Amino acid sequence: MKPLLILFALVMVFGCHTNPVGPDLSSPQDTPISSQSGNTILKDSAKPLTAKLDTTPLPPEHYTRKGPEIGFDLCDSERVGELHIRMSKEQVIKLLGQAESKTDTVRTGADGLIHQDWVYKKKGIWLDMAGEDMSKLSIDGLMIYAPCAFKTRRHIGIGSTVKEIGIAYRKAIKMAEDSLVPPLIIIGSAYGGIQFTIDKGKVDTLFIGATAE
Repeated sequence: MKPLLILFALVMVFGCHTNPVGPDLSSPQDTPISSQSGNTILKDSAKPLTAKLDTTPLPPEHYTRKGPEIGFDLCDSERVGELHIRMSKEQVIKLLGQAESKTDTVRTGADGLIHQDWVYKKKGIWLDMAGEDMSKLSIDGLMIYAPCAFKTRRHIGIGSTVKEIGIAYRKAIKMAEDSLVPPLIIIGSAYGGIQFTIDKGKVDTLFIGATAE
């Protein structure tokens, strides 16, 4: 089981208010600053995210898999804003700037890759970056929470309702043979797909990727 599962559980318990900070693993272009706790974090070099009204029609739902494996289709096709699985670290930095904090790297036995959490707490974004080495990191899992205004290609984001999820992913949910049962809605499975945590009938966190191996 990946370390991601532990973080995701913490997020559900503490409502995304945790912010794990590891030792400074910044590259030369990062600008480190010291926090009150003594840990080193990185200045965020990107502009604050702004909400954009998405008036485009919902794209057609085309899937090649059924059952829990439909989650792999969603991992391949879905985006949150411009973020998506396998997006390179260079593309991430260009879009978001340097992460506010990064954890130690951990090589997992399940996939043989090194993993590092990149946290953009002020933007409401957490990324599981993975690769064969530090030069080849890319997004392996991504999660958003308030105040992130990003939405999926099917217009679901923080604050969306359970009903809106059902409309946006009607075919996927039917093919996955899953039901819209708060407080956790999974389209696919823990091995790959989209997971929504629900608070008071609305999306509190949105995660794409795998929480288990």
